[in-house]
Amino acid sequence: MADCYISRIDLEKIYRGICFANYQGCFLNVNFTVSWQIIGYETWLELDAVFKKFAENLRKKILSYGALYFSYTVFEYGQVHGCHSHSGVHVPAVKLLDFRKWLKGYIGSLSRKSATTALNVQAWNRLDPTISQWNWFAYLMKGLDPRLTELEEAIFLEPGLTAHDLFGVEKSQYCGCIPFQRVRRSRSMMGKAQCNAGYEPETDLYNNATDERYSNLEYLRGVRDRHLAELTSELDKVLPF
Repeated sequence: MADCYISRIDLEKIYRGICFANYQGCFLNVNFTVSWQIIGYETWLELDAVFKKFAENLRKKILSYGALYFSYTVFEYGQVHGCHSHSGVHVPAVKLLDFRKWLKGYIGSLSRKSATTALNVQAWNRLDPTISQWNWFAYLMKGLDPRLTELEEAIFLEPGLTAHDLFGVEKSQYCGCIPFQRVRRSRSMMGKAQCNAGYEPETDLYNNATDERYSNLEYLRGVRDRHLAELTSELDKVLPF
């Protein structure tokens, strides 16, 4: 069955994955869009296949930089661009120019048509990466299922509010039905990786009373915890007990 909305579960998984990447010291500082249908991939089967090929080579490229691979993607279908994907990925700041060159060349090698508008890359090294990554997240979540739960409807006294209001993301916009997995994330952002790292976020997606949920708090907490671990390790070396 075609997936016509981003689910609440996918919203939460991507949010928590970004927080985990931040905790590890990585902002998703590069955003890009690929219009797969414009470059010649027409059927859902070949669209899915080419993206999987692309994602594997993207993973290898980021790892070649000696960096952790954190990435997520949301698929949409529109009348102008057809099927396209929006992605957020962590790229070391010193490798941004190299990555942009690689990405442009690799998408070009996959293209079946000459389409100069099929790729749009934005690197936020000159802006606040915290604000940029969360603005991108908010934009990509515009296709979220707008329906509230019965409990949420009971809490919200103002009529007409949606899940987009609850989570502070872009206003609801229909982004087409996708007959394969609409929202994808790298394994490094998944629950197993977080569990293996003993990670539990302190920020809360449901905390709409403050700006903490879309902040750099998890990044700062990771810096603090790593410094504390280093200090503890050094003390263990010198203390006699």
